[in-house]
Amino acid sequence: MRCKGLSCWGIILLPVWWTCFWSFGCARAPLPSTPPAAPSWKVLGNAGFALSGNLASSLYVDGSTPYFANATNVYTLSGGAWSPLGGPASIGGIFVALNASGGVPSIAFQDSANGTGASVLRFIGGAWSYLGSPNFSNGPAYYEAYAVSNGVPYVAFDGSPGAQATVAKFNGSAWVTVGSANFSAGGTNYMALAVDNGTPYVAYQDTVNGSGISVMKFNGTSWVYVGSPNFSNGFAIWENLFVYNGTPYVAYQDYNVAAMVMKFDGSSWVTLGPPDVTGFSNYFSLFVDRGTPYLAYQDNSNNYNGQATVVRYNGSTWSNVGAPDFSPGLVRNMSLFVSNGTPYLAFCDANNNTTVMKYY
Repeated sequence: MRCKGLSCWGIILLPVWWTCFWSFGCARAPLPSTPPAAPSWKVLGNAGFALSGNLASSLYVDGSTPYFANATNVYTLSGGAWSPLGGPASIGGIFVALNASGGVPSIAFQDSANGTGASVLRFIGGAWSYLGSPNFSNGPAYYEAYAVSNGVPYVAFDGSPGAQATVAKFNGSAWVTVGSANFSAGGTNYMALAVDNGTPYVAYQDTVNGSGISVMKFNGTSWVYVGSPNFSNGFAIWENLFVYNGTPYVAYQDYNVAAMVMKFDGSSWVTLGPPDVTGFSNYFSLFVDRGTPYLAYQDNSNNYNGQATVVRYNGSTWSNVGAPDFSPGLVRNMSLFVSNGTPYLAFCDANNNTTVMKYY
């Protein structure tokens, strides 16, 4: 019998599994893997899920659970779609501010059913109920802003008779005024509130100081200015305020119709990055996540398309978070929230329908 191939040389061909067994395993080449997709802005849940108007939209993310409030309801994401939490909340207000820290949603608003005063509803036990008395402002209140610090709710608003600023907190049984009522020197607009370890701060358009931005805080005895009043040196609207580890940050629209972002360095207000960082823009929303400022805005610098852009400050420059102008179309009345480095943005479209997007 004639030999063929390698058997002529006394070489025995063994199956691969046999040689792997005697060599105590084979090293296999790794299978090709698909690289992870780059993060981008994506619609969260269903787009256009709620009809929301200006000054009546607020977003809050507790961990990874998002909530959204408008003038009629608070919504949560369930099964990939947004639905009212516990049925209609009967908010019926114009100015709306939401908080859901600790997984307990609550909302401050101008209560049209109770003299257009300030009220707070809380979702507990599967139902909405008033926290304390409704209309605790004892009269019309506007530009309600809301914060919860160490479990204590605070509400800021401007009220009668001269649209001056007042802050109230809930002491466990009733709403009580923090310091004096109507403590601002004159009328206010675009009220913003932040509370840092029990110290409340407010930012507002200061109508008796050039209609610029002013910031005040309660020092335990009285309300005092943080830096100079009207540190914008002129007209300012869309005031936003955030306080992180005792450092206040503000964003506002200046007379150039662009965003200014500033922080208080302990002695004065300083600009973060270049002035007018956004170009021609509107509807700002500021968030500071673990010391990193983020800003969302309606971007009109590109052919006035009015789409959403979010930028982040790295300590020296601002850069886009994802693509600029990422929304499907024109946006208004934005609310930005950043949870552990993940940005979420709620906005109204041209038809006042709300969409929430997430960057991941």
